[in-house]
Amino acid sequence: MVVRHQRVRQPGRVTALCLCATGWLACSDFASEYDRLSPDPSLQAAMFVAGTWDCTRGGATNDPLVYAEATSLALSIQVIDIFTRATPPNLKVRACLITDLACERPISVDLAPGVDGIVNIPLAIGVSGFLELTAQGMAPGLLVLPGPLSVELSLLLASRAVVLIPNESSTAPGLRTQSAPDTGTVLVTVFDCTGSGAAGVRVEVDSPAVPFAIIDGLPITNQSTTTSYATVGFFNVAPGVAVVSGYRADTGGIVGRDAIPVRAGWDTLVTMLPEQGLAP
Repeated sequence: MVVRHQRVRQPGRVTALCLCATGWLACSDFASEYDRLSPDPSLQAAMFVAGTWDCTRGGATNDPLVYAEATSLALSIQVIDIFTRATPPNLKVRACLITDLACERPISVDLAPGVDGIVNIPLAIGVSGFLELTAQGMAPGLLVLPGPLSVELSLLLASRAVVLIPNESSTAPGLRTQSAPDTGTVLVTVFDCTGSGAAGVRVEVDSPAVPFAIIDGLPITNQSTTTSYATVGFFNVAPGVAVVSGYRADTGGIVGRDAIPVRAGWDTLVTMLPEQGLAP
């Protein structure tokens, strides 16, 4: 049976999501050559095959910040180095409420992975928030939950490894040459209604930034439409709260719109799921 992923939200309110970016969920490996020219606008049509979007039609609207329900759920994630595919050393994960951008009042202690490389974070069902990911040699990441925590969402996140990118790496020369030190990086991975990575979605951020898309495993600048890798990103995003929006390239219909935390020197990893009740 195909599980369909839907977002429900309160009208007029923008909430957080979770980026295949650094909350970037792993879809593919990077190659080592990063100094690539921006592609011709007429990229291969096959790279932008539309996803399945029938879950965006109609439905209820309700998205409280934190449900009053006390039922807890263990959110399980695997965090890996994007190049070595191994758990990075000294990995620590802690959970924060979406309203606590600096995570001054974390809702979990610092948690380390088990021998299987899995980090289990006990959280209340319905909580909206993000995870801080830190590890030796890695750029720190903020993995934004794509909506209130549910069993369905936990299964989606558990099925895909979260990747962190090294601060400096001989494997990735020039990766961060366009990143200003006082700004953050946003990585957005888009999924359609079946939970598959979605090509053909144009992603925008509401502040000046340098966009790039993942094409053939490489970040290509000045391109912000997802390909078969389903991930786009933005360098030089101002710290604070940014709003990312996704639109279907074939119809212009909205796929998702969410407010996300951005920190200087951190990678914000966003998983964009289709919003229920918005026209496709």
